[in-house]
Amino acid sequence: MGGVIKVESELDLGSTFTFTLPVLAVAQQTSAVDLGPQVKPGYDLASPENLFIGQILLAEDHMDNRRLITRWLTKLGLEVIGAANGAEVIELYEKHQLQVILVDIPMPEIDGVQAYKILRERGCTLPIIALTANAMSHEP
Repeated sequence: MGGVIKVESELDLGSTFTFTLPVLAVAQQTSAVDLGPQVKPGYDLASPENLFIGQILLAEDHMDNRRLITRWLTKLGLEVIGAANGAEVIELYEKHQLQVILVDIPMPEIDGVQAYKILRERGCTLPIIALTANAMSHEP
């Protein structure tokens, strides 16, 4: 993706992990399809605070994770709507003008994969991005 990952570490003090990805500012949306949150016009890309405009749906069944991710996304300028399971994702999708949906994979009631399939069947064309802490090959 053209980015850089760095790590700095000091014994007994801790480590700092940093990653950067290139961002292209878009002057005007020319497509009829909304492809996600937009960079604010005239924004200084050197500062991450309030960088984006848009509404995003975050589905995460663990409250602490949902609260942490919401804090990060809100700092970037996004309005975050939270869901605790796939059933809420489907309900909230129909009630809000969203730009992106972030979905945890293992969730109660309806998991992220099932929610994805249902949303696509209902005509959802928004970007739906999997968000999961399950990174081990033996985990679903």
